[in-house]
Amino acid sequence: MITMPAPIAGKTCPLSELADVAVAAVQQGVAPQVVFDLDDTLFLVRPRKRAIFRELAETYGREHDLHEALHTLAAGPIPYDVVEALGTVGITHDAHVAELKKGFFDRFFDGSYTAHDAVNEGAVAYVNHLADQGVKVVYLTGRPEEMQPQTLETLAAGGFPVDERTRLILKETANAKMLDADFKGLKAAEIAAVGPVLATFDNEPANLNAMKAAMADARFFLLDTDHSPNPPTLEMDVYVMDTFEVERRNLATALANSPDFNSGSKWTINVAAV
Repeated sequence: MITMPAPIAGKTCPLSELADVAVAAVQQGVAPQVVFDLDDTLFLVRPRKRAIFRELAETYGREHDLHEALHTLAAGPIPYDVVEALGTVGITHDAHVAELKKGFFDRFFDGSYTAHDAVNEGAVAYVNHLADQGVKVVYLTGRPEEMQPQTLETLAAGGFPVDERTRLILKETANAKMLDADFKGLKAAEIAAVGPVLATFDNEPANLNAMKAAMADARFFLLDTDHSPNPPTLEMDVYVMDTFEVERRNLATALANSPDFNSGSKWTINVAAV
């Protein structure tokens, strides 16, 4: 049983509260785990999508209507669903949609394109802070296992820890047709069997719901970045966020009267008196 640390007066940041719980667990001899999704959680994948649509545009001649439409799509907000995204720029012909959908996913799950992903603001500092404090960081993703080399490369290049303090779990080829939610529900049970899970971060409500049974005592964080259409209702209390950096900005104000909070920590917050 993990004893909750005494709260710091004025603390309102769930991320820092979680970090406190993690430190307390380690001090009690517990080996806690925190689970992070990758796509649209630690990384933002719209830049990858933009690169793919621009590349697909160049497979057509400049005079082709699809060339201009795909470049327009690449420059816009890009809906999550590929068919919906194509429809926003008038690409609805069945043959074109089928061809472009295949071309998109062939590239999206080709690990070389992860180099285009952007690191979510503040994520590197937070994940490193947890790892430095003795937390086992688990990267749980629906990416296929064939993307492992490039995934490790982009994690390291982005500044995330990739060493004995971390574990990367990708979808095995045998589970390739399994829905991500089902896959994560299965892996959640395996992760929980290793040790206590303090929290899990994901951008898909369906994934959080699927992991709940195995991680009933965990804290759940929903990244409001992008997600599948028609998400289910969440079955638990969650903290909704879009970046990790905004929490540090908010906490800097909340902890203005606690200047020693950062002592010895890489999860740094510049606290100014107010």
